[in-house]
Amino acid sequence: MKNKSKEPYRDITVLTDFGMHSKRGAVYAKKIFPSAKMEIVHAYEPFYATGIYVSNGYGFQGFDFEKYRQDVKLSAKESLKALKADLAIEKSKLIEGGIEVRKTLLDHLKKNPCDLLVIGSRGTSGFQAFLGSMASYLLAEAPSDVLVYVLNE
Repeated sequence: MKNKSKEPYRDITVLTDFGMHSKRGAVYAKKIFPSAKMEIVHAYEPFYATGIYVSNGYGFQGFDFEKYRQDVKLSAKESLKALKADLAIEKSKLIEGGIEVRKTLLDHLKKNPCDLLVIGSRGTSGFQAFLGSMASYLLAEAPSDVLVYVLNE
């Protein structure tokens, strides 16, 4: 915990990649903080084929990158809508993440402060690799308190 909370958490941001770990983290947070307002945030990663791959012509000729980006956005939008309905959470935000998704999310969190950030983590094996890279990064850099939910399978 970054700061000693003197009041219950009221504004919670839940990051999701639509995986089971982030969904269960949201369910857990709803159970612990039932009166808090929650927002689900997803940053999608459109495929960026630039630089050497395009300039050297490695099989991207005729590929419509803009259509692909729009299709990825539409898919993320539909997944976010379904997750909101499933979790009965009203507020959500969809962000195009670009190449550095974690920095995009951090910028969003700085501009849209919350009391608590909830991150689901797949976790990995080994002591130093207990959390995934996204969870580790946001745990260290987020301006708010962070709850990292790790599935225990």
